Amino acid sequence: MKKHKIIDAWMQHPTPRFANQEMFASLRKWLKVDKIEGDIPLEMTVAAMDIANISKGLICSWEGPQGDLISNKEVAGFIEKYPDRFVGIASVKLNKPVHELRKCVREYGFKGLSERSEINYSKMGLRDFLIIEAKNAAIAGLW
Repeated sequence: MKKHKIIDAWMQHPTPRFANQEMFASLRKWLKVDKIEGDIPLEMTVAAMDIANISKGLICSWEGPQGDLISNKEVAGFIEKYPDRFVGIASVKLNKPVHELRKCVREYGFKGLSERSEINYSKMGLRDFLIIEAKNAAIAGLW
């Protein structure tokens, strides 16, 4: 029987900044911890992928109103450690979205932009959003 390749299209490897957000309190309670103190080994995420037969993950950074919860640079480090398992997906700051996306594509080899519109673009007008979308497509080589 042929084994299918499974791709996780939206994953994060949690940093303490990410895992300790209030929105994840129920997960920490389930784990019986109040606060994540140190780095979570990347090998835990890879092991979880192996258990679920996930061959590749589109691993995302996370830029929220409070700043980087998982930085683009951290995601680049994850990819450097496991280049056959992860594909980088950027998250950008609103004050320099195109600059940051271009850097992620050119310097880190990222392949896309994570658009959590409810977080990142809530205060942005449609015109500005469409400009970022057009430049995103151009940077990614879609035009």
